Amino acid sequence: MLFLRPKTEPAVAPAPAPATAPGVTGLSNAVDSAKAAGAAQEARDGKLQQATGEGEAAKSGKSGSETGSSTALVSGRVLQLQPLGDDQTKGLPRGIVRALANRQVFAIGVFDTKEERWARMASDDRRVRRALSNANRYDGKVVVTSSSLGKLSKLDPIIGELRVSQTPSVVVVDRNRKAVVLTGFVDRKSINQAIADARRETTERRIKEPFVRRLNETCANFFLRVDRFEAPRTAAGVKPALRRFERLMTAYSAGFASLNAPRKFRGIHTQMADVLRKGKGFSSALRSGNLSRVESSYTALLASDAGLDRRVADAGATSCVMNRTS
Repeated sequence: MLFLRPKTEPAVAPAPAPATAPGVTGLSNAVDSAKAAGAAQEARDGKLQQATGEGEAAKSGKSGSETGSSTALVSGRVLQLQPLGDDQTKGLPRGIVRALANRQVFAIGVFDTKEERWARMASDDRRVRRALSNANRYDGKVVVTSSSLGKLSKLDPIIGELRVSQTPSVVVVDRNRKAVVLTGFVDRKSINQAIADARRETTERRIKEPFVRRLNETCANFFLRVDRFEAPRTAAGVKPALRRFERLMTAYSAGFASLNAPRKFRGIHTQMADVLRKGKGFSSALRSGNLSRVESSYTALLASDAGLDRRVADAGATSCVMNRTS
């Protein structure tokens, strides 16, 4: 209020407005609007850099890897946490200590006892242990280990009260030291989904390529339409449903073709268009009822899809991954 308080100054007659040529007023307004938009964008960029730690790195002249593990590992959703002392991690397995230090996602299987010849695990514990051993580790980026209820309590001061009161259980901890507990019998898919959720919630990958961003959006819309596609409920409704599916494939084939891929992504673009064509052909073969045609079209569809998931995942278009094995 002190700065906004009006000051008493001697009255001064306003100066006459300078004459402006026709069109100058509109040009000035356009320039002012552009400056305002630029200032707003700079403010947003500043907030993003401050949130991700890039601003401090730029000021100090250090790279992201030198400013902290959180900035080095991710670019967005990881919180700035205080480093852990030796007294806090004392007694924890080495893998968990390393995972906490490196801000890695880790999963802990909680079982009633170790597997011994004279003390066998319960059947559910053995099945969950087997499922956890086959969980996706994302090429070593996710740590998987096991513990007992007593030893698990040592993590409470670090990640909060777990409330694990039964075995078997699986505890998944994300990069922000936030834990999710899966109690009772869980299969490998459930464990993998919890790990994937923990990685997604604390990882934000910036996609700078406009084509990859548009490709992600198109694939997400396409798979949403496919998931919501109404399957036929009677034999008479099979052929009309297949015709609707073929129209859907035709529409999205045109949509993918309109993305105008740059040179380095033309291989992916061409293969995706081929997969959509083969998918439409397979649908048409099903509608025809010709078994030999169905078999040949299905074989061609599988051949056209070979290696596509890996290519789009490496490019950053993860929404286009069709067969998720993790």
